[in-house]
Amino acid sequence: MHYATTHQAYVFANKGYDVVLSHATNLYFDLAYNKHPDEVGYHWAGYTDTKKAFEYRPFNIYANGKIDKLGNPVEWNPNWVSLTEEGKRNVVGLQGQLFSENSKSPEIMEYLVFPKLLGVAERAWVTNMPAELPIDQSGKTPMDQAWDTFSNTLGQYTLSKLEYIQPVDIYEQLPPLHGVNYRIPLPGAVVDAGKLKINTRFPGLRNQYSLDGGSTWLPYYAPVDVNHAETIKTRSVTVSGRNSRTEAVQ
Repeated sequence: MHYATTHQAYVFANKGYDVVLSHATNLYFDLAYNKHPDEVGYHWAGYTDTKKAFEYRPFNIYANGKIDKLGNPVEWNPNWVSLTEEGKRNVVGLQGQLFSENSKSPEIMEYLVFPKLLGVAERAWVTNMPAELPIDQSGKTPMDQAWDTFSNTLGQYTLSKLEYIQPVDIYEQLPPLHGVNYRIPLPGAVVDAGKLKINTRFPGLRNQYSLDGGSTWLPYYAPVDVNHAETIKTRSVTVSGRNSRTEAVQ
């Protein structure tokens, strides 16, 4: 995140200009979801997934990029400009950006955009989310609590609706297709004391595992004894039967 130029949005807002914020750390959709080699996208400003888009702080942009793409902390610079109360009133919107040179098909474009775009929409609706304090008894900040609600809603209801969206085609130029090729996140998985344990980023997605290299997939409900397995793979599956990419568990 290049703060030397990034804070210029605050400079203009504080001077009375209307500004639309779109910082690379959270709102550039052409950045990859994570650093896995199978994930399409760039990484020059880090990695941007749905949670990063959702957690964007428009009124405290310096909280958006506390570490660089190598994991090194970004130190505070006293020359950075803070947004004044008058400046906040001049922030008129947020914008998710997709630079399309690495979107070589409609499917890749949709994969990079969804469901990140839903996180941006939520943050644009509720802009002034506290970043750090107060922390509740469970150790969660207001942003953590908001993400729990959002991710549950996304997994339980919203993603399934994306399966049926149709493009607006007033000139009848498009084939009769429906649905969005949104990214389905892999489940989190670990083998602990011989037991396979799986969780999911979006509750509502179904978790599956394979003990034969992907030939057979089984539903996951509770920790599974995998002491006998030579290979273990996991994936997430939507209600319509679409699945994430698979990943081997070490």
